[in-house]
Amino acid sequence: MTGQIQVVTSLIRENKIHDKDSRIHAIGRAGDLSVLAFGDDAGKLEAWAAKINRTFPYFGKPGAVTCLVHDVGQGLHAHIQVGPDEKVPFKEVKNG
Repeated sequence: MTGQIQVVTSLIRENKIHDKDSRIHAIGRAGDLSVLAFGDDAGKLEAWAAKINRTFPYFGKPGAVTCLVHDVGQGLHAHIQVGPDEKVPFKEVKNG
């Protein structure tokens, strides 16, 4: 939708980076994307986030979204998260 390559700025991290950090990155259920490709076009950025949320609903917490555009003190970015009730898209293979 953007016509631009999206840049991952954060995936798994151990340390909390702000007071309300839920540690969702630490458990591997979230990643952050740069929104610099949108420049000052807030409408295009909002439309992009809305399309992601329509296409990939968040499962597990009422009112939560898959794509949240916010700034928690590290700069505006798109926080992409997978809900705790998301089904695993593959069959787990057990050893032994």
